[in-house]
Amino acid sequence: MIKITPFFSTFFTIFIIGCSNAKYKGNNVIIDFCYDVDACVSVDKESIRLACIDDIFNLKSMKGKESRLYINNLIAGEELTINRLGYDKYGRTVANLYKDQINIQDILVNKDIAASKEEHTLSKKKSFSCKKN
Repeated sequence: MIKITPFFSTFFTIFIIGCSNAKYKGNNVIIDFCYDVDACVSVDKESIRLACIDDIFNLKSMKGKESRLYINNLIAGEELTINRLGYDKYGRTVANLYKDQINIQDILVNKDIAASKEEHTLSKKKSFSCKKN
């Protein structure tokens, strides 16, 4: 018979809690849909804010709808590489996304449907520079 000690019980609880958050720790993510040019949701329900870009069109405008359709056609249902940088004030993961080693944000800026930012703010008023070397 196995005797469960308080140490083992605490260790097991911490292990299970750690594993439950692990689904957002990998290097790959499958995008379910994007509700904005710079904001998507994974199939695991992780809310992702694309780092260092801003949507430049009103979502209700024709250009805004076309932009959202473009990004969904580009990455929805695709397995992408993700580089998580932190969380924004809304609890979304701020990240860089890559498809075949090409930065998704760069594609959106080059297509003139997103604007690049100089700096991106994370939660707790922390920020990082978006300048590329």
